Amino acid sequence: MFKRSIGIVLLSAWLAQTAYAGAIDEEIQRQLRLGQPQAAWTLAQQHLSDSAGEPAFDFAAGLAALEAGQPQHAVMALERVLLVQPSHHRARLELARAYYQLGDYAAARREFQAVDAIGPPPNVRRRVESFLAEIQQREDAARTQVTGYVELRPGWDSNVSSATADSSVDIPAFGVVSLDADSRARSDRFLDKNAGVTLVRPLDKRRALFADVAYRDRENVETQLYDTRSIGVSAGMAWSHETDRLRLPVQYQVLYLANAEFRRMATLGVEWSRDLDARNQLLAFGQLGAIRYPDDATRDVNLLLGGGGWNHRYAGLPLLLTTNAYLGDESARASGGDANGRTYYGARLGTQWTGIPMHTPYASLNWQHSGYAASNSVFVRTRSENFAELRLGWGWQPQRNWNVTAEASLVDNGANIALYDYTRRQYAVGVRYQFD
Repeated sequence: MFKRSIGIVLLSAWLAQTAYAGAIDEEIQRQLRLGQPQAAWTLAQQHLSDSAGEPAFDFAAGLAALEAGQPQHAVMALERVLLVQPSHHRARLELARAYYQLGDYAAARREFQAVDAIGPPPNVRRRVESFLAEIQQREDAARTQVTGYVELRPGWDSNVSSATADSSVDIPAFGVVSLDADSRARSDRFLDKNAGVTLVRPLDKRRALFADVAYRDRENVETQLYDTRSIGVSAGMAWSHETDRLRLPVQYQVLYLANAEFRRMATLGVEWSRDLDARNQLLAFGQLGAIRYPDDATRDVNLLLGGGGWNHRYAGLPLLLTTNAYLGDESARASGGDANGRTYYGARLGTQWTGIPMHTPYASLNWQHSGYAASNSVFVRTRSENFAELRLGWGWQPQRNWNVTAEASLVDNGANIALYDYTRRQYAVGVRYQFD
């Protein structure tokens, strides 16, 4: 009789505990239906020590954790469900979703495919297929990406050396001095041969390493003395978080003039952007670096530059407007080179129209004022310049990887020393092939 009484007591306690656990999981599910996932997860946490291991409770707790943004806890709870009930297909589906939120795409794919294999209802199948497609897309994005281009641009330049059109200049120490043909503005045809390769290696959802190489070569038909070629490399780290992006590039460039090394430049940069909304973006940028001239150390300068900008897409119009302004300082490195140091500031306004299929007309206006640091010893005057450039172009994309552009530009550099006062016009047609 005593043993029978003990058995009845234990059975009653077990039934009470089961009923209590059932009440808890029903309350968790009710909170989820009310759209209160955090309250549901808090309630589940309060009863984990007492009810973990009960499939109904673990399933409810897993759902609550998942909806409350705690996928790691959801995985543990839902795996306990499947350990006891391997055919609980809803638990497997939610487990797959938890793995997806954790970024464990291999495990998520395995569980989604297991759900798909049982032949779920059409709405569930569509949901599974959507997740599998997104996993594939994210895995593709996580792989190292290599893009690049090659380009040819034949054209004509009215002033290949950016020289004055005057036949003579007045030098205080010597009087009026005649300039030979190589020292005056000369026109010529040219061929630009450009290429670039960019590599991006994602580290996780927010960080990536990047590197790129750019090659630019202008070959003039008659004035080889002014042929230019540059090779630039850049590498660094990029971060992205919701609406913000940050890049820290380290750059190095060598410029050749007439096949001889003319200038080297090395900089450390910072580039930041924020999307204010779908139509507005803020920009900020800066550079710290050095410019060196191997054959003339008096021209060496240290560089400091900073600026910001704004991009705007008009509502109801396929029009993009870009603006930026900047301030820079190039301080002479050598004691005898003060006349080559300068402070400058400028602005750029650009726009492009995207309302014509496969065609993109564009325009930009650049202006910059430069004030030099000391008097020029030859002209006995401190140099000052105002540079302005108008650029008009039209882009055509006949196929995905091909672009054809026609472009015209006009430069006016107004200077208080006649030798540096010039105008320049350029016209070019380019064909570019892009690969990825």
